[in-house]
Amino acid sequence: MENTNRLKEGIGYGLVQVLGIGVGMVSTVFLYGHVLEAYGVVQFFLNTAALLFPLASAGVYALNYRYFPLLENDPAGRRGFLPFLLLWGAAGTCIFTLFACILQEPLSSLIGSPAGVIAQHLYVLPPLLLLIVTNYTLAHYAANFGKVAVPAMLNDLLVKLVVPALLLLTLFTSLGIQAVLYALLLYFFTVSLILWWYAGRVGPSRRFPGKTLFSGNKFREMGKYAAYNTVTGLGTAMLGRLDLVMLGLLMPPKAVGAYAIAVTIAGVLEIPFKALSSTVVAMISGLMHRDAYHELGRFSQRSSLSMLALVGGMAGGLWLCASDLFALMPGRDIPEAARHALLLLLFVKIAEALMGLSGYALMLSKFFRSHFLIVVVLLFTGVSLQLLLIPRLGLTGAATATVLSSLLFHGLATGVLYLKTGVQPFQRKMAGIAAVLLLSAVIVNIAVPGGLPPIPAMVCKGSLFLGLYSGLIFAFDLAPELLSIARSRFYVLRKRLIFR
Repeated sequence: MENTNRLKEGIGYGLVQVLGIGVGMVSTVFLYGHVLEAYGVVQFFLNTAALLFPLASAGVYALNYRYFPLLENDPAGRRGFLPFLLLWGAAGTCIFTLFACILQEPLSSLIGSPAGVIAQHLYVLPPLLLLIVTNYTLAHYAANFGKVAVPAMLNDLLVKLVVPALLLLTLFTSLGIQAVLYALLLYFFTVSLILWWYAGRVGPSRRFPGKTLFSGNKFREMGKYAAYNTVTGLGTAMLGRLDLVMLGLLMPPKAVGAYAIAVTIAGVLEIPFKALSSTVVAMISGLMHRDAYHELGRFSQRSSLSMLALVGGMAGGLWLCASDLFALMPGRDIPEAARHALLLLLFVKIAEALMGLSGYALMLSKFFRSHFLIVVVLLFTGVSLQLLLIPRLGLTGAATATVLSSLLFHGLATGVLYLKTGVQPFQRKMAGIAAVLLLSAVIVNIAVPGGLPPIPAMVCKGSLFLGLYSGLIFAFDLAPELLSIARSRFYVLRKRLIFR
């Protein structure tokens, strides 16, 4: 029964993610081109809060997953664990905000500071950060009981509905950016109340934590563990958030909005890898702890091959349709550099799909200190690359810095894992997939005539590319597991049709 409930929650979580991306794509195509400046401001604050979450929360998410199972035989501790986590996160956010205010001037001179509209509303960031830390702490706590769909809907999906709704109001009413930011704060506060009630429903009572959680040795152990995960969490957040935040510090909000459009489109490619990683992390951890490196190596190669075939095909289709997709968008303020940035961001997603499991394996192994050092290197190089390239190349510079940072992180993680265990994700068939991808793209570009309206052009390019790419992949057996899944689904469908 418990496994069935967890499966239902997992399916619900996946549906929420897919719906969120779908809503984001619709808003991107039909709305955000009209409100680039307001969209850029909102994205700066949301991404800055997400980037600073590991620091401000002081690793509270890691404490939840590490110590909640250890309280199984301590009912009193479990009943007080949620308030303890909320206090930890709130204290971390307050301390972080205090230090940020004290160090504001030296940090501004080092990495730059926002100007204009963003600078006028920086006071929104501390309460936004506190609410986001609270909401995700409550969501992570609910996940201990297998409840992930409702928190994901509140924290992820509904935000993607609220933001375009508020921005739409700025087009037809006198609602300004300040009112939009206040409305977002009100939304996140409402979510906090709902999740507080929901966490009390699914878990033990929410009374104040007892003394057992604050014993000296346990508290010091928690602090060390939280500090380690704060740094690693910040490194992970940097890979997906730093470019937008640095653009907000160095360029006008309209540039941030245009770049965020490219990020949203490229985010479609995250679906396969997120679905895979969310289901295999526990298995990878078990294999690493048993030193089952040969088994992990075979799994890594098979999974990476399938991910490359899926994500590579999606990236090729998006890139072929990119010019038509941008042509559909309203307004004429979206620069050509956003399309160039999209190409680079698609490459980032391909690299993540190809080598991303190596980072998880290294982090969950006895070699986790190596992963920690790689993250420290990323912290310095990521910021340095953004500071170097954004002033010179603008949006393209931000995307280029993201590509270099991603290749550095995933390349080092893959290399260290190979040196320590012999596990690596590469095999010869990957070169065949790359060749098929390029060949299919070239044929589609030649075959589809120019001058078609955007929607017919995307339909022609997409359908022709899908047929060529998938046909060649399966004909040359370049993705055996995907072919096996496709055949099994085909047989099930055929049986259903026959029996009807």
